[in-house]
Amino acid sequence: MLMTRCYISTILNGNKNYQIIKEVCTKADFTIGLEYFISAMTVQKIQELLALHTDIGSRPSTFHSPMVDCESTSDVNSEDYIKMLANWQQTIDLCHQFGSTEIVFHTNNGYIKPEERLIKQKNAIKNCIMLQQLCDKNNLKLLVETLALPIKGAPIFTDREFVSFINENDLYALIDIGHMNINGYNYQYVIEKLNKRILGYHIHNNDGIEDAHQRINKGTFDYQTFYQLYKTYTPTANLVIEYFNINHFTSDELLADIKELMHNIKN
Repeated sequence: MLMTRCYISTILNGNKNYQIIKEVCTKADFTIGLEYFISAMTVQKIQELLALHTDIGSRPSTFHSPMVDCESTSDVNSEDYIKMLANWQQTIDLCHQFGSTEIVFHTNNGYIKPEERLIKQKNAIKNCIMLQQLCDKNNLKLLVETLALPIKGAPIFTDREFVSFINENDLYALIDIGHMNINGYNYQYVIEKLNKRILGYHIHNNDGIEDAHQRINKGTFDYQTFYQLYKTYTPTANLVIEYFNINHFTSDELLADIKELMHNIKN
């Protein structure tokens, strides 16, 4: 029996149809967890996720914080800051409801202009530490995700700045493989330097240009090198499948990718 280290993000199929997820959870002969992904904190989306939770039963889960009205670079006490806090409090409440143990944090959701990068970075650090303390009080772990997407403007952190940010503030990280493949980070450096502070990975692939969230073997990221780094530095980190809108994708294909991942981190 394989240990639970693999999760599926509900962003699959655009966060709209959870049938594939339900089928995989039924077919697998080992426990698969879920990452409940919510872009905007709407009543409809919350109800959909609650229904999914009811259908698949209790299982390990994490929660991805909202991206709409949840700007981590906002100034303290600004309107955006107040919206962010309200969304995070609701996220924490949902974590308790779902039994989730971790919340994924985006250091920015808005566009970053090069000239405002350091100011936004300072705000993100301050807000992250505040939210991490809030999570601590609620027995939750905050995981800071690697971003720096081209469509979001200038990277708010370089790879070295990100490593320093996590280590100096005693934080945990979630490494997004697809983001690392397009944002110019030295992923070997990041994994080696953060090692046990990395509690999870977002698993997907792309062509090195577009954040396409494709299957592990459809893209330019070298997963063979990743498997060795994983086993050396982060052997207990969770692997969160974060595929998005893959045409004609089936539950058998998703389960095959999960089994491939689990096989390669064990051998």
